[in-house]
Formats: sequence, C-alpha cells, structure tokens
Amino acid sequence: MTAQPATGVAAWVAGEPVTVAEVDTRLAALRSTQFGPRLPPADSAEGRNARRWVTQIVCAERIVRTALAERGIATGGHSRRLQIDKALALGGVAAVVLATFPELGVWAGGWQEAPPESAIRDYYRHNPDLYADRGIRYCDARDQIASELHETATERSIAAWLDQRLTCDTVLAAGFEHPADPANPDATHRH
Repeated sequence: MTAQPATGVAAWVAGEPVTVAEVDTRLAALRSTQFGPRLPPADSAEGRNARRWVTQIVCAERIVRTALAERGIATGGHSRRLQIDKALALGGVAAVVLATFPELGVWAGGWQEAPPESAIRDYYRHNPDLYADRGIRYCDARDQIASELHETATERSIAAWLDQRLTCDTVLAAGFEHPADPANPDATHRH
C-alpha cells in the first residue's frame, strides 16, 4: 500500500515511521562495501529501485525484530552470509532477513512438521548424483536430507509469513513503492 509522502518518512511499519534518513544510511552503507561500485547510480531508475528494495528490507527487519522481541527471543547480532541460492528461491528480502536474523529460523522451525519418510526417500532417489552415484547409502544420507527438507519448508513458511506481514503492517510513502508495483514510475515489469 502506498500513502502520500510525509516529510522525511519513507514508510510506516505498524504505524511507526521508517525515516528516509534510515533508508539512505542503509543504502550508503551498502554503497561503501566492496559491492558498492556494482550498484546502479542513485539518480537512475535502477538506483531509485535499489532504494525501494532497501526500504523493503528495513521494513521487513523491523517486523522481524518486533516479532522476535514479542516472543522473548533475543537477537544476537550474529548474522550469516547471504546465500544467492536462498535469495533466488525465497526472494531477496526474505533471504536478507534470514541471514540477518538466524533466530527467526529457530522460532519458525516449529512451524513445520518433520518431512514424511516418503519425501525423504523420494529426494534420495531423485538425486542420485548427490548420493547413490557417490556410494552414499540412504541410511547414511537420511538424516541430512530430512534436515534440509525441513529447513527448506521452514524458510518458505518464513517467506510467506514475512510477505503477509509486509502487506498488512507496512504503508509505503510515494516514491518508496515496492519496485514491482505498477504505480512505481521506475517499474520495469510492464504488461
């Protein structure tokens, strides 16, 4: 949802403002890393969309920080390295949040039941290059496969939960719309 801009406000999360300064500081921090030169120029359509993505991340992190605090789960500041495969599978915002708050995975781990034995066996059978072709027996691979399937299901649940929370709890100011929002003048996906 997009609202009319308020001076200095990029978004509201559960009624609390996310300032333009907060978004710009976060984007400046990204630009100061080794990957900064790869980011598009700030005054280009892609640069404005990068700012919109950073706004999404800041809002998502606020939602997660609040949800963990409400459950008494401390965030230890021990983030993980962002994994490209997770970003592609889950979407960039969810992947960044999971990397920033590994505690979220612990909390959400209880959302999913253990994968059924048939799913574990199917995974083993459908991926012989990972197991059978390498001489790894099912009984030796089973626990690892079960853990990976559970983790993947949990991450998908987190991404869906986060998407729903962003939709319900976030109001974006004009100019900070989601990059794919058709109302965004810099949206590159058009029909």
